[in-house]
Amino acid sequence: MFLQFACLAAALVTPIPPKRVPPKRDTSVLSALNARYAAMSRDFIQGNIGALGKIMVPGYEFTQGKAAPQSRKQVLAMLSHEAHALKVVSWKRTITQLNVAKSRAVATVSGVMVASQRSATGKAATFVLTAVSHDTWQKGGGGWMLQSTAVDHAGVNVQHGAPHKGN
Repeated sequence: MFLQFACLAAALVTPIPPKRVPPKRDTSVLSALNARYAAMSRDFIQGNIGALGKIMVPGYEFTQGKAAPQSRKQVLAMLSHEAHALKVVSWKRTITQLNVAKSRAVATVSGVMVASQRSATGKAATFVLTAVSHDTWQKGGGGWMLQSTAVDHAGVNVQHGAPHKGN
Protein backbone atom coordinates (compact mmCIF):
# COMPACT_ATOMS: atom_id res chain seq x y z
CA MET A 1 0.00 0.00 0.00
CA PHE A 2 2.86 2.40 0.72
CA LEU A 3 4.30 2.05 -2.79
CA GLN A 4 0.86 2.68 -4.25
CA PHE A 5 0.54 5.77 -2.06
CA ALA A 6 4.04 6.82 -3.08
CA CYS A 7 3.05 6.69 -6.71
CA LEU A 8 -0.09 8.68 -6.07
CA ALA A 9 1.72 11.11 -3.86
CA ALA A 10 4.47 11.72 -6.36
CA ALA A 11 1.79 12.35 -8.96
CA LEU A 12 0.05 15.06 -6.94
CA VAL A 13 2.75 17.43 -5.75
CA THR A 14 4.63 20.72 -6.07
CA PRO A 15 5.74 21.65 -9.57
CA ILE A 16 9.18 22.85 -10.64
CA PRO A 17 9.41 25.03 -13.74
CA PRO A 18 9.83 22.75 -16.76
CA LYS A 19 13.23 22.29 -18.36
CA ARG A 20 11.64 22.42 -21.80
CA VAL A 21 9.61 25.52 -22.56
CA PRO A 22 6.25 24.51 -24.03
CA PRO A 23 4.79 26.32 -27.04
CA LYS A 24 3.52 29.83 -26.26
CA ARG A 25 -0.10 28.75 -26.55
CA ASP A 26 0.42 26.38 -23.59
CA THR A 27 2.04 28.82 -21.14
CA SER A 28 -1.20 29.99 -19.54
CA VAL A 29 -2.31 26.39 -19.05
CA LEU A 30 1.13 25.48 -17.72
CA SER A 31 0.94 28.35 -15.21
CA ALA A 32 -2.55 27.33 -14.11
CA LEU A 33 -1.54 23.68 -13.64
CA ASN A 34 1.63 24.65 -11.77
CA ALA A 35 -0.56 26.65 -9.39
CA ARG A 36 -2.87 23.64 -8.94
CA TYR A 37 0.06 21.33 -8.17
CA ALA A 38 1.56 23.83 -5.71
CA ALA A 39 -1.77 24.07 -3.87
CA MET A 40 -2.11 20.29 -3.82
CA SER A 41 1.36 19.88 -2.34
CA ARG A 42 0.75 22.53 0.31
CA ASP A 43 -2.62 21.04 1.22
CA PHE A 44 -1.20 17.52 1.53
CA ILE A 45 1.72 18.65 3.71
CA GLN A 46 -0.73 20.57 5.93
CA GLY A 47 -3.10 17.59 6.10
CA ASN A 48 -5.90 19.51 4.33
CA ILE A 49 -7.17 16.57 2.30
CA GLY A 50 -10.61 18.14 1.82
CA ALA A 51 -8.99 20.87 -0.29
CA LEU A 52 -7.39 18.20 -2.49
CA GLY A 53 -10.79 16.69 -3.12
CA LYS A 54 -12.13 20.02 -4.32
CA ILE A 55 -9.92 20.00 -7.42
CA MET A 56 -10.70 16.39 -8.36
CA VAL A 57 -13.78 15.72 -10.43
CA PRO A 58 -16.32 13.40 -8.74
CA GLY A 59 -15.38 10.61 -11.18
CA TYR A 60 -11.60 11.01 -10.64
CA GLU A 61 -9.67 7.78 -11.18
CA PHE A 62 -6.13 6.72 -10.20
CA THR A 63 -4.44 3.87 -12.06
CA GLN A 64 -1.09 2.18 -11.82
CA GLY A 65 -0.08 -0.77 -13.94
CA LYS A 66 -2.47 -3.71 -13.81
CA ALA A 67 -3.88 -2.83 -10.38
CA ALA A 68 -7.58 -2.05 -10.18
CA PRO A 69 -8.38 1.65 -10.64
CA GLN A 70 -9.03 3.61 -7.46
CA SER A 71 -11.88 6.06 -7.09
CA ARG A 72 -11.68 9.62 -5.78
CA LYS A 73 -13.07 8.45 -2.43
CA GLN A 74 -10.44 5.70 -2.12
CA VAL A 75 -7.61 8.05 -3.09
CA LEU A 76 -8.68 10.72 -0.61
CA ALA A 77 -8.90 8.14 2.19
CA MET A 78 -5.40 6.88 1.37
CA LEU A 79 -4.02 10.42 1.20
CA SER A 80 -5.60 11.27 4.55
CA HIS A 81 -4.01 8.24 6.19
CA GLU A 82 -0.58 8.92 4.68
CA ALA A 83 -0.65 12.67 5.39
CA HIS A 84 -0.90 11.86 9.08
CA ALA A 85 1.59 8.98 9.02
CA LEU A 86 4.42 10.75 7.18
CA LYS A 87 6.42 13.92 7.69
CA VAL A 88 6.86 15.25 4.18
CA VAL A 89 10.11 17.18 3.86
CA SER A 90 9.83 18.12 0.21
CA TRP A 91 7.74 17.28 -2.81
CA LYS A 92 8.84 18.51 -6.22
CA ARG A 93 7.43 17.96 -9.68
CA THR A 94 8.42 18.80 -13.20
CA ILE A 95 5.92 18.96 -16.02
CA THR A 96 7.95 17.42 -18.83
CA GLN A 97 5.26 17.49 -21.49
CA LEU A 98 1.95 19.27 -21.81
CA ASN A 99 -0.65 18.57 -24.50
CA VAL A 100 -3.62 20.90 -24.63
CA ALA A 101 -6.73 20.53 -26.78
CA LYS A 102 -9.43 23.11 -26.04
CA SER A 103 -10.56 22.54 -22.44
CA ARG A 104 -8.58 19.34 -21.88
CA ALA A 105 -4.90 19.01 -20.93
CA VAL A 106 -2.67 16.00 -20.36
CA ALA A 107 0.48 16.68 -18.34
CA THR A 108 3.34 14.20 -18.19
CA VAL A 109 4.92 14.77 -14.80
CA SER A 110 8.09 13.58 -13.11
CA GLY A 111 7.92 13.85 -9.31
CA VAL A 112 10.14 13.33 -6.28
CA MET A 113 8.91 13.33 -2.68
CA VAL A 114 11.11 13.04 0.40
CA ALA A 115 9.31 12.00 3.59
CA SER A 116 10.26 10.52 6.92
CA GLN A 117 8.53 8.25 9.37
CA ARG A 118 9.44 6.67 12.71
CA SER A 119 8.85 2.97 13.26
CA ALA A 120 7.18 1.58 16.37
CA THR A 121 10.68 1.12 17.83
CA GLY A 122 11.51 4.79 17.23
CA LYS A 123 13.92 4.22 14.35
CA ALA A 124 13.70 6.87 11.65
CA ALA A 125 13.39 6.02 7.98
CA THR A 126 13.52 8.43 5.08
CA PHE A 127 11.62 7.59 1.91
CA VAL A 128 12.57 9.05 -1.45
CA LEU A 129 9.61 8.42 -3.74
CA THR A 130 9.84 8.96 -7.49
CA ALA A 131 7.16 8.62 -10.14
CA VAL A 132 6.26 9.53 -13.68
CA SER A 133 2.57 9.99 -14.37
CA HIS A 134 0.09 11.33 -16.88
CA ASP A 135 -2.49 13.65 -15.33
CA THR A 136 -5.61 14.51 -17.30
CA TRP A 137 -7.20 17.88 -16.51
CA GLN A 138 -10.52 19.37 -17.63
CA LYS A 139 -11.19 23.11 -17.60
CA GLY A 140 -14.60 24.14 -16.37
CA GLY A 141 -16.29 26.82 -14.29
CA GLY A 142 -14.06 26.01 -11.31
CA GLY A 143 -10.83 26.19 -13.30
CA TRP A 144 -8.69 23.17 -14.13
CA MET A 145 -10.02 20.02 -12.44
CA LEU A 146 -8.09 16.75 -12.17
CA GLN A 147 -9.88 13.90 -13.98
CA SER A 148 -7.35 11.10 -13.73
CA THR A 149 -3.82 10.10 -12.86
CA ALA A 150 -2.08 7.20 -14.59
CA VAL A 151 1.30 6.23 -13.13
CA ASP A 152 3.82 4.91 -15.66
CA HIS A 153 6.80 4.38 -13.40
CA ALA A 154 7.36 4.56 -9.65
CA GLY A 155 10.06 3.71 -7.18
CA VAL A 156 10.85 4.00 -3.48
CA ASN A 157 14.26 4.26 -1.87
CA VAL A 158 14.22 3.75 1.91
CA GLN A 159 17.11 5.08 3.99
CA HIS A 160 17.28 4.10 7.66
CA GLY A 161 18.72 6.52 10.18
CA ALA A 162 18.25 10.23 10.76
CA PRO A 163 15.43 11.92 8.83
CA HIS A 164 16.39 13.69 5.63
CA LYS A 165 16.72 17.47 6.03
CA GLY A 166 15.28 18.32 2.61
CA ASN A 167 16.59 20.41 -0.25
